[in-house]
Amino acid sequence: MISRQSLLSAISNVLAQLLLAAGSIVASAPAALAQEAGGTGLKPQWVFQTSLYTTHFNPDPRHVNHQRMLSFEHRSTENWIYGFSFQRNSFGQPTQYLYMGKLWRPLASYPNVHLKLTGGLLHGYKGEFRDKIPFNKHGIAPGLVPSIGWSNRRFVAEVHLLGAAALMISGGVIWE
Repeated sequence: MISRQSLLSAISNVLAQLLLAAGSIVASAPAALAQEAGGTGLKPQWVFQTSLYTTHFNPDPRHVNHQRMLSFEHRSTENWIYGFSFQRNSFGQPTQYLYMGKLWRPLASYPNVHLKLTGGLLHGYKGEFRDKIPFNKHGIAPGLVPSIGWSNRRFVAEVHLLGAAALMISGGVIWE
């Protein structure tokens, strides 16, 4: 019989290895961007966004609904995304998210609608709030953010699902 502690330790070790692998992929992103051929007809884009509205599913008096999020991301010609965001977490602590992901436009009749999934490293949940996100053993935890959005050549608006805790609406600008 495997003890709970042994199981948690094994899961923690696997996640640490996954985070190291993700860090390696993120570190190699600039080289991958430089080598991209761009056979899709799309141009690489830079996106700057800020949070417009946040709501928590189970409000707590300590929750902050003004995340002051600023994100910068690069969208490749193959719709791969590499980015970094600064925000206040649900408890007002400065938090950072280093991520990569993919953007899809699944509805041919609505080409401005997109789905986005990013995964990366989340840092900033400290002190009494350290355990509010899973696997935050050393102050860094894995993050996964699914989003749905609308964009044209210059503007973007997205709705992000922040774990089981909250929903954030963001808006921003795109430049090529």
